Amino acid sequence: MTEWEPFIGYIRVSTWREEKISPEIQKAAIAEWARRNRKRIIAWIVDLDVSGRTFKRKIMRGIELIEAGKARGIAVWRYSRFGRDRVGNAVNLARVENVGGRLESATEPVDAATAIGRFQRGMILEFSAFESDRTGEQWKEVHAHRLGLLLPSGGRPRFGYVWHPRRLPDATVAGGWRLQEEWYEPDVASQAGPVLADFYMEHAEIGTGFKTLAEGLTDLGYVTTRGKRWTDTSLLRYMDSGFAAGYLQVRDNCLCPKDKKSSCRHWRRFLGAQESLISEETWQAYGERRKAVAKRPPRERNATYEATSLVKCILCKGAMTAHPNGTDAYWRCVRRDHGGDCEGVTATNSQLLRDIRQFLSDVAEGIDNAPVIPLHAPTKPTAPNPAEVRAQLTADHAKWQKALTRLITDYAVNPDRYPDEAYDEARKELEGNRDAALAELAKLDEPEEEAPKIEDFRPLVIGVLPEWETFTVQHRNAILQKVVRHILVSPRPSRYETSAEVVPVWAPVPKDTDAATEPSVTLEDMPDGIAWSIA
Repeated sequence: MTEWEPFIGYIRVSTWREEKISPEIQKAAIAEWARRNRKRIIAWIVDLDVSGRTFKRKIMRGIELIEAGKARGIAVWRYSRFGRDRVGNAVNLARVENVGGRLESATEPVDAATAIGRFQRGMILEFSAFESDRTGEQWKEVHAHRLGLLLPSGGRPRFGYVWHPRRLPDATVAGGWRLQEEWYEPDVASQAGPVLADFYMEHAEIGTGFKTLAEGLTDLGYVTTRGKRWTDTSLLRYMDSGFAAGYLQVRDNCLCPKDKKSSCRHWRRFLGAQESLISEETWQAYGERRKAVAKRPPRERNATYEATSLVKCILCKGAMTAHPNGTDAYWRCVRRDHGGDCEGVTATNSQLLRDIRQFLSDVAEGIDNAPVIPLHAPTKPTAPNPAEVRAQLTADHAKWQKALTRLITDYAVNPDRYPDEAYDEARKELEGNRDAALAELAKLDEPEEEAPKIEDFRPLVIGVLPEWETFTVQHRNAILQKVVRHILVSPRPSRYETSAEVVPVWAPVPKDTDAATEPSVTLEDMPDGIAWSIA
């Protein structure tokens, strides 16, 4: 009796709604095919809610089993379950067949051992790719239409909001559906909206981590819109999207490879139709906090000490790290610890804390010396509206680009109409005007930063100083990050005394400081690729 050939049964349920074929139906069809054709299913591989446009799926394990000689082929319900990507289908089918394996369909009897059979299978796979492309184009049109209405490209609930969809079930209406205007309303009834707004403030002002915030949501009884438990990653991504700030986030004009689309960081934001839960000031403060966190090494984002990432050696301007020593801790120069050329300095953590408290007290007491603003002081001249300036520059850029396109097109069709010198001169002038408008637009994305003033920080210090002892170490560190540039430690005058200088952020930057050594944050450095310049 001939032994039954070992095959792998593969089941895939796509994310496209028209492809949600029950896994049970697929499994039953494959099992019946195996029984009729004397095949033995040695393993089942199931991909749930996975698109066939990618091969980052469990099916790759099945291909590896065939290459290892543990199976003779893969059986699918239809060839479209194998994949809908032309290149991926060809590459992975070649891997299967190069080692003598086969791809079989339980509902499409094709003999791929013959030329006509391979042609039929190729046509089926090509038609599957065509259907995928067509469906993708339709979804792009739907997404573009929704974005034009200032709605999210994918209509679904959002945490902190009550979603009022466009279609509502109604048995009294023909077709069973009632159409209405779609909108998102802040969820005040369950307090989800106010809680989310408070979390933005808590992260921006105090620096509470996303893990702690996610645990707080769970403790309050909130779950995601999919009914799952909140995690630090899911909360971070949702808060970074800016939906609660009134923005929509889209990824367009992306040139990333297809297999990198899911991790693409080229986001663009614009105001949507939903009512914001937080103010623009809170959103910007949240973004600044995220940038500040991106500059710091991961081990310094959850501060162990109040002065974490602030203490520097005055000799080499290098960082210093704390080392526990009983009830206290010693700060030592990193360069000296690693065999560098610095002589090194040390400081006790307890003395640094006393210096920090003294610094905060001095700042708070200086409120009496703040300059008095006259009652009838002249007002500053009103600056041009940035939105209007941007709109005008955008229109100018489009105008010059269209004029340049018309010139080039007309010259290509009627080259004799323009002398070469006149054409080159006109083209350069239009290009110059277009590039000038583009350069002015770029300047708008680089706002001039005013030097910080001590008066801007006194209210913060005065507010937190009475409650200083009630804050956690992480909260104190987050507050110090706002008002302290660094703490310079000098050689100790005695064994039991630390010499340290707390340098505030409003202090003048020394001229010999090399600005090029300051760390900068690029789009690639940001966590999850969040860009805070709003288009």
